[in-house]
Amino acid sequence: MASAATEALVSFASFSCIFFCVVLKLPQIGAIWSSKSAKGVSLQSTLLEWFCYAVMMCYHFVNEYPLSTYAEYLFLNIQDLVLVLIILYFGDRLGVEALLYITGYVVIVSVLSTSLAVAKIMMNFVLPLSMTSKLIQLQALWTSHDASSVSSTTWFIAFYSCVARIFTTIVETGDIPVLLTYSISSVLNCSIGLSVVYLQALNTPEKREKRA
Repeated sequence: MASAATEALVSFASFSCIFFCVVLKLPQIGAIWSSKSAKGVSLQSTLLEWFCYAVMMCYHFVNEYPLSTYAEYLFLNIQDLVLVLIILYFGDRLGVEALLYITGYVVIVSVLSTSLAVAKIMMNFVLPLSMTSKLIQLQALWTSHDASSVSSTTWFIAFYSCVARIFTTIVETGDIPVLLTYSISSVLNCSIGLSVVYLQALNTPEKREKRA
């Protein structure tokens, strides 16, 4: 049985994770809106991430895990929907494409939230898809060398959330696929955050003038 101190730490980690995830994507959404561009932000990466969030949410739900272990995914799914729409908007692609993505999402969530067997199968794909999503985002950053529309705050919050969830998962469920997903995601989230900081520092007006 977990000690009182451990339970207190788990509660803090869970609620801080949920709190930060409520606003996780807001800095990224704000950065795109302010710059009027989604350059450096990969739509493909965001769509894969959105799918992974949906699987994680439904997997925890059908396994009847405590809501405190996955409540943030409710907010992350909504925020990724907004992020996908805003990327499409500034790419002049908002319309039928957006409708197709939303319809596909509703179908996926409907199936996964009612079938434990399907949710377990799809959970096996979350780790490779999550890794692919983050690697695509890293590639987009280093290909464009432009992180002006990317928020490092979002990625560092994501890093903290994964670390917090590693702890709560060890204590509360011990689910190995979930632990593995969080562990690798934490490394990639930190890598993206550091890349954004580096590229933004590299492209300050002063440094652009020196290169010119």
